[in-house]
Amino acid sequence: MKRILTLLVVFGMAAGFAFSAIHINPVVGANASRLTDDPGDWQHNSRWGYQLGLNLRIGDHFYVQPGAHYMRWGHQLEGPKDVINDPKEVIDNVNLSGFHIPVLVGYKFGTGFGFRINGGGAMTIVTSVGDNEFGLEKEDFSSTIFGAIAGVGVDIAILSVDLSYEFGLTKLYKDD
Repeated sequence: MKRILTLLVVFGMAAGFAFSAIHINPVVGANASRLTDDPGDWQHNSRWGYQLGLNLRIGDHFYVQPGAHYMRWGHQLEGPKDVINDPKEVIDNVNLSGFHIPVLVGYKFGTGFGFRINGGGAMTIVTSVGDNEFGLEKEDFSSTIFGAIAGVGVDIAILSVDLSYEFGLTKLYKDD
């Protein structure tokens, strides 16, 4: 009986330590996008967007951080509405919405207040495209976009502040 009780206490303590290294972080942030794809006859300008979601940081110093965010981003296009039928110059915003699913691995220096570095990959699922003067719709964009992420962060008590850059690995626009 003592062995069973001892094993239960040890497993209980191990489970407690394991769960103490899991942090749920709400995400509220701004993002900016820049196209590296050639948008054809249009000029591209960056625009600000936002994201809301959760990250789950598993581990203390070395960690894995999966996340799920609702994201809205976009860009401003300038060019002909229709090169053949309506060559009038148009400027309009193209806004996209979707789910962003990053998975990062990282290292945290320090405890409590700590500096972090991380990297990993992300998948973004485009769910909608806002109305625009160019007539671009969801079908004109890749349904799934993959990227590689590099970032840094700081933990101050219960607040985490992150700055990251995502390198696009797939095209935003579908090839025609």
